[in-house]
Formats: sequence, structure tokens, C-alpha cells
Amino acid sequence: MRCGENCAGALVALVLALTWSDPAAALRINAARSLSLRGTWLQKVAAGVALASAVTLAPAPGLAVVNPMQDVGVGEFLVKDGGQHLRLTLPSPPTVDASAGSFGGDAWLSQQVDALSDPLRKAQINLELVKLRLEQVGARGPVWAQCSREADQAEKNLDAATGSLVLPADTKTAIVGEIRTLKQLIREENLSAVNAQQVKAAEALAEARQSLLPPKFLPFDPKPPEEFKNLPVLKV
Repeated sequence: MRCGENCAGALVALVLALTWSDPAAALRINAARSLSLRGTWLQKVAAGVALASAVTLAPAPGLAVVNPMQDVGVGEFLVKDGGQHLRLTLPSPPTVDASAGSFGGDAWLSQQVDALSDPLRKAQINLELVKLRLEQVGARGPVWAQCSREADQAEKNLDAATGSLVLPADTKTAIVGEIRTLKQLIREENLSAVNAQQVKAAEALAEARQSLLPPKFLPFDPKPPEEFKNLPVLKV
């Protein structure tokens, strides 16, 4: 009996400590005291557990303003892969010649192709959605048909590129070849092969898009300085 009373007392003490900074807990504390002074040790244990649960489920007001970090995605799909983030956030090229002026500040924004109408960026999204659908919906019946449509649309968006978005003929041919290989593997519903080929096709397109950007358009130089050229380079 003494052990039970000690346990009940310890639970009540824990509740008092946890609710000390919560003014609204005064009523709960008084209830705990009244229960701890009468009844059997089972009632005391039950009261302590109930009050501890109430405190756990109702965090202190100071913690209520902390929100979990939001994920970034494409449509309803969450992008969790670092490589996909880099490819999807690659900017569109400028609409003017690189020698026309600076690409910083407002000038950079005004000279940039509208990302929403950039067919190469749309093609990139199509290719990334192949992986996202299989990853987050599952490799089953209707999903394979949706992935096939995404690959078809990616190829159509490549053909829609005009002006500063036109890729060199050999580069475009190579990317189309990667996409068609991807489409064949999708038809075969070969999940592991599709995942590997999706990365190849998506990276090939991203590298081609980056090649359209003029020097120093990005805030970083993709090539390491000459003195570090023989050292390992991290590439996502």
C-alpha cells in the first residue's frame, strides 16, 4: 500500500511541476489535491494519470505558435529529393542577349522568361512527376498510365520551345532518346529501371536548360576553381 501511495504522490507532484507555468491549470491542481487527500491509492493514481494526460494533450501557450516546417511540392506531390529540388528550381534563361546588361536585381527579373510559360520547365516538371507519382501514389494500374502521359507531354513540351529556349539539335535528340527509353520502361512497368531512367532523363534536361543560361547568370559557378579541379566535387 505504501508503494502505491508513493507512486500516486509522485504522479501528482509531476503534474504540479508541469503545470506550474500554466495559470489555467490552477483548477486542475486543486482537483488533484482534493483527490490526493481522500480515497484509495487507486483513485490517486487514476487522477494523476488523467491530469498528466490533460497536460500532455494541451501544450503550453508559448509552444503553440511553433509550426512544423512545410514541405515543397509539385501540385499535390511533395518533393523530398535534393536533386529534384535543384532541377525544379533552375531559373529560365533571359529573353535578351547576355551582353545587353546586368542580370542582377529587377533587371534580372524583367529579362527572365516567364517560368509559368517556359516549355522546358514544364517538360522538367513532367519528368519529375513520373518519380513523384510512383513514389507517393504507388506503382499500380492507373499510375503507370499517368506516368506514360507525363513522359509524352514532356516530349511535346520540348517541341514547343521557341526563341531563347530552343535547344541545339543534337542535345534535343539525346534528351528525346532518354525520354523514349523512359516511356518504354514505363510500358513494361519495370519500377527499378524506370526510377533509374527517370533520373537520367531529368538530369539530361536540367543540364541542357542550365547550358542556355549566360555566364554568371546563376549566383554560383558550377565549375570549381582551377586550384581545386583535382579534388572530389559533390554533385547531387
